[in-house]
Amino acid sequence: MLHCGVSMVIHNQRLDGWKVIGAHFGRDRTTAIRWANERDMPVRRMPGGKTATVFAYARELDAWAAGLNEIPAATNAIVSPPRQLPTDPKIATLFLQARSAWAQRSGAGMVEAIAAYKAVVAADPGFAPAYAGLADTYILMSEYGAASYATSYPKARDAAERALAIDPDLASAHRALGSYYFFWARDTVAAGRAFETALNIAPNDVLTHIWFGNALAENSEYAASQKAHDVARLMDVGPLPLELNQAWLMWLSGGSNEGIDRLQSMVVRYPDNALARDFLSHAVLGQGDLTGYLDHFEARDRLRGVPIATSRANQLKAAMQTGGASAMIDLAIDLSTEDESARPVPEQSWAAYLASSGGDRSRLMAMLTTAETRGELWASAWIADRIIKRWADDSEIVTLAGRRPAPKMKKSG
Repeated sequence: MLHCGVSMVIHNQRLDGWKVIGAHFGRDRTTAIRWANERDMPVRRMPGGKTATVFAYARELDAWAAGLNEIPAATNAIVSPPRQLPTDPKIATLFLQARSAWAQRSGAGMVEAIAAYKAVVAADPGFAPAYAGLADTYILMSEYGAASYATSYPKARDAAERALAIDPDLASAHRALGSYYFFWARDTVAAGRAFETALNIAPNDVLTHIWFGNALAENSEYAASQKAHDVARLMDVGPLPLELNQAWLMWLSGGSNEGIDRLQSMVVRYPDNALARDFLSHAVLGQGDLTGYLDHFEARDRLRGVPIATSRANQLKAAMQTGGASAMIDLAIDLSTEDESARPVPEQSWAAYLASSGGDRSRLMAMLTTAETRGELWASAWIADRIIKRWADDSEIVTLAGRRPAPKMKKSG
């Protein structure tokens, strides 16, 4: 679970204020004001008031940039070099459309973005950022669309490697590989190296800070995760990017219900966000609320566009109705085992979490014993944390679960 997919400004919406408008291009507010005055950048002003209130629409800004063929140079840039665009204005517009579709954080948006990115690389195969954008889209396709991790993550790796073959210093491609290594290959060392490389190249890249922070949270490196998210928050990227990830981090690291309360608030405020439902389903499952888990799981499948006939949530609900909680947990574990068979490094972590949440000690012990025999190290170390918390008085479970966390990605925090 990438848990980070909702981590950028939704670029097809309104951007309020000079600072946010400038940040859309990686510039400060002064540059944004100058471009509006000297280069006719499309910025609107609200009538009335002693001080002018400005806003802009991201699609209009992207179209303006595409018409220029490149972002104007600025002497007071606050981040990395100007955004690159294909040399053909029509292909540049298509590239920007792909970015906007990706930023919608919806299954339909991901499908549109993949088609547009593929058209860009077909027309301009030497344009590395399009391959990196394709990698980012495949990563989020498994969070917001109907694609499985087994389908999307290998494609993300291939696209990122194509980008790096063209431009070895493309930070976004290293970031995508960091997500691949952590969330699919379960190699925390390689993931940490890739994320750190991305940040060394582009230290002010907001999305890298957020995605790295999300991976750190999964690996129960909570302080380091909070620090990465704090850095991103200082960049002022809007209200939605970090709220959901922060709510998830609060639940992972906290001992109260505040994290779940915040996740439930996010579901109410953003009812069409599939990742919010995904997080909440995991959280309530950890509390033993199997009905709530299935309800949020079903909503997540619906938002992702998963057909009813193949919906895992519907299969699990049917098992619950016919055989009760134990039958549902049994099926969920079987489905998890099936999923794990496609992984480069199969493990027992999610199945153990299911057994633990269902209160099935014997099955949990069997999975932890298998994990011990295999020498499994779980990148989702938070699962070991939750199992230990749930079975704090059971020394056998605590000992076995305590040996499962994977190596840390950062030396401290």
